[in-house]
Amino acid sequence: MGVRMDRLGMGADVVVTTAGPEPRPIVEWVLSLGRRLERLRPGDARHLAALLDQNGLTGRVSPTELMVLKALGAVAAIGFVVAAQPLFPQDASLNRLLVAPVVVVAWFLPELYLLNRRKRYRASVAQTLPTLTDLLLMSLDAGMGVERALRLITERVDSPISAEFRRVLADIDLGVSRRDAFRRMAERVSLDELHALASAIIQADELGSNLTASMKIHTREIRLSRRRAAEAAAVKAPVKMIFPMVIFLLPALCLVLFSPLIIQFLGGGL
Repeated sequence: MGVRMDRLGMGADVVVTTAGPEPRPIVEWVLSLGRRLERLRPGDARHLAALLDQNGLTGRVSPTELMVLKALGAVAAIGFVVAAQPLFPQDASLNRLLVAPVVVVAWFLPELYLLNRRKRYRASVAQTLPTLTDLLLMSLDAGMGVERALRLITERVDSPISAEFRRVLADIDLGVSRRDAFRRMAERVSLDELHALASAIIQADELGSNLTASMKIHTREIRLSRRRAAEAAAVKAPVKMIFPMVIFLLPALCLVLFSPLIIQFLGGGL
């Protein structure tokens, strides 16, 4: 695309070209490899897409990139085992036996990370959910609609639950019904409190009931469930502290208590 400079009064027949982005053949080749792996193992690609969806990473990381990462991890694992063989020449058969389990672990490592991250993601959603429900309740009391209140809150609050509600609003903007959008969110995060919130909003939308009253009851239930969870964690804390105390504190305590007696005994014996 060019611009003729003589039209700007400069008199010279000069054409200025704008350079586009440089091609990235390596990146394109890697992505094409990922797409081939997706076609070869569509079940893995769907599973990765579901895990990304449950972690709130849809749109930030693609299943294609994870398939490439799995393949590169498997190749790196094979290279590591082959490179380690000269270090243990007498155990060459053992090194060959280690190839399969190391490659399997490297292949499933991204999925294991996403499964572990999903637990932390749910915990962060559960931690920030009461604050957002309080803000939503105050906005509804002020006379706002549900969608307007959620747009206002998600613009001002940055948290995992806000990202989930932004996805709900994006689905609604794309033509998905409010009921289906909230149901998708509840199934995606798979959190009991979020299921209850989505059910309250869906019920109020279908039956035309008072959403503010339902939200007050739901907010109270969330607070009570968090209090019960905190009480249960407090009950389990002494049991979890036993092993660190036995391993770290008890030897030091025994040393402090019995070292004078040991010194006195050894001194008397000498």
